[in-house]
Amino acid sequence: MTTTNDVVNTYFAAFDQSDFEKITSILIEDVVFDPALGDRILGASAVRDHFLKMAQYFDETTGDHVIFADDNGSRAAVEFTLRGRYQATFEGFPAASNQSYSVSAGAFFELDTDRAKIARATIYLNQSGLLAQLRN
Repeated sequence: MTTTNDVVNTYFAAFDQSDFEKITSILIEDVVFDPALGDRILGASAVRDHFLKMAQYFDETTGDHVIFADDNGSRAAVEFTLRGRYQATFEGFPAASNQSYSVSAGAFFELDTDRAKIARATIYLNQSGLLAQLRN
């Protein structure tokens, strides 16, 4: 039986490997995704396209995961560290020159427990901390 922690760990492992097809496979088709940068995204294929686009600008991995899940496994929150390199200039951000960064982040998930897939995800990061590091 797949647990909430299994789904969340699969999400982060796939993200760290830039395996956006794997991420898509653990999202319900009509997933609601609120990224740390950008507007709400509806649908698994649109989420995949978002990740592919953002990978042009940011090469990122995560670490230091702490997962909190509710008793019935339908919701989870994750505190983590986002580490990366800023490799191409993103609109509204400082000029890219391969700056490295490390910021605190969090993610909130709602799961479709019958299918062991993510139905909703919201990602937050310390954006002011990120911008300060990219300006240096």
